[in-house]
Amino acid sequence: MNQIDYTETLSSLLLTYGFFNKVFLEKPDKDFIFSLSEENLFDEWPLASDDQDTETGIRLLKSYFDTWQEDHLQQLTTDFNQLFIGPEIKAIPYESAWLSKEHLLFEEQTIEVRAFYKTFGLQAPNLNTEPDDHVGLEFAFMFHLLAEALPFMESDEKKVLEIIKAQKCFFTSHLIKWVPDFLKAVTEHAETDFFKGVALLCQGCLKKTEEVLNNL
Repeated sequence: MNQIDYTETLSSLLLTYGFFNKVFLEKPDKDFIFSLSEENLFDEWPLASDDQDTETGIRLLKSYFDTWQEDHLQQLTTDFNQLFIGPEIKAIPYESAWLSKEHLLFEEQTIEVRAFYKTFGLQAPNLNTEPDDHVGLEFAFMFHLLAEALPFMESDEKKVLEIIKAQKCFFTSHLIKWVPDFLKAVTEHAETDFFKGVALLCQGCLKKTEEVLNNL
């Protein structure tokens, strides 16, 4: 992979992690969903669609927005709440709930993730009241690291490799250990093609990330 291709790939991953951060962390917002419908984002998805999960996800989302109406927003909000908020959460969005021995929150995984954030001068927005290892926050961290690396692509290869090395460590130590199972739960329990499609796109993004990081 030459430098131009590598820069384009990292830029594409930056866009996708920013998108997933917002979708999984925030309840559906009318303006955001409307912009997805109007801008035809899924006709020009940043990552290549030669992956089956990505292809299926794009197909579901394009079909969903072909029939989008503003009154569908309540369906999305209900789906978001049932999946991630509860009272009976269908797809728990916290790493520690998936990986800790007792499947509890604020366990060792939370502390490890917090330490990663601190290394780069970051802190979860609701420290000690909401776990740092929410999937949306972990995606935000991936976004941050990509945003940190890209400006140095042509000027400081050592700095880029240092940042990407940290990203690889975070990805292999945390994201890849639990997010695929989380996304599988989203796909199985989502009642809208929006969240099913997003989960499949995210699976494709993780595979692409793993491929890129393994080529370092």
